[in-house]
Amino acid sequence: MTTFELGYRPFAAAPTGLQVDVTLVGGVATVRLSGELDVCTGRRLLDVADVVSGLPGLWLLEIDAGELSFVDGAGVSALLTALDSAHVAGLRARLTGRSSALRHVLGLVNVGARLSDHALN
Repeated sequence: MTTFELGYRPFAAAPTGLQVDVTLVGGVATVRLSGELDVCTGRRLLDVADVVSGLPGLWLLEIDAGELSFVDGAGVSALLTALDSAHVAGLRARLTGRSSALRHVLGLVNVGARLSDHALN
């Protein structure tokens, strides 16, 4: 198992910003998100997903959003884009955790079914 921090901090985010941890086991990369996924932090998820999707030998990208404390519409867009980008890179991708904050905003923007499709791929 390999764990690494990409060290990318695009904004001088508040201490409660987005935390991203990546774990690689075999051909599976798990991206664990905690904190806030929003208009100010979504770019970090996209950058991490792009780097991870380009790793050799990878066949699955899992995004675990179970520890997110806040998500806005831009955060949902970042999740969808990260999952779609993995598919374009030839990977399977799925969302493995949904915090109450994410479930709340998914209910508001009505994209829960689209994210469920990713869970099956």
